[in-house]
Amino acid sequence: ILAIFLKHWAKRVKIIGASNGYLSSYALTLMIIAFCQSRQPPVLPCLQERKLRSQQPKTVYYPVPIEELESKKRRRSHYGNSQGSNPDSRVFCMIETDAFFENNLNVIAKEYMGGQRNTASVGQLLYEFFVFFLYEFDPANQVISVKEPSGFARKCQNDKLPFSIVDPFDVHKNPGRHVKTNSVQHKQIMMQFRIALDRFTS
Repeated sequence: ILAIFLKHWAKRVKIIGASNGYLSSYALTLMIIAFCQSRQPPVLPCLQERKLRSQQPKTVYYPVPIEELESKKRRRSHYGNSQGSNPDSRVFCMIETDAFFENNLNVIAKEYMGGQRNTASVGQLLYEFFVFFLYEFDPANQVISVKEPSGFARKCQNDKLPFSIVDPFDVHKNPGRHVKTNSVQHKQIMMQFRIALDRFTS
């Protein structure tokens, strides 16, 4: 219910649309899941976490254009001084990632949903969501990652993006990359978050 409401709200206030420099619906969904994982006790478990010895990595491979890789030395070794602008000469590297997540409902109920349950109402979680991303989330030092039990990880590189989000199925892509720091779109997103929070406190 929380995700449905927030996605409907985000569309109504026009902060959804990656092609226009806003958040994608997928990016917002990952933000909601990470937030729910971060609550104490968690609202949602981390299904990427392995709790049984029988749970094995699920390695998937996908092609990435070499010009998108961070290593300039690696690009030069293929292209020399050229930029590889000819589409027919583009080189792709096969990148691997672990796409494991538990999808057995019986295992989830037994191994992931034990312990104390979070009893916060949807309204309380909605309020905490806006508070968190306005005042607690540190975009300079945190990455949003549902692959982590806490929903967040320490940022290792200075990408200067307000929403650094790990795609659990394609870890080399950032679903929040379309929003640039201090852009009109970024300011509008944060303004709508503040307006929403003000409605709780007014």
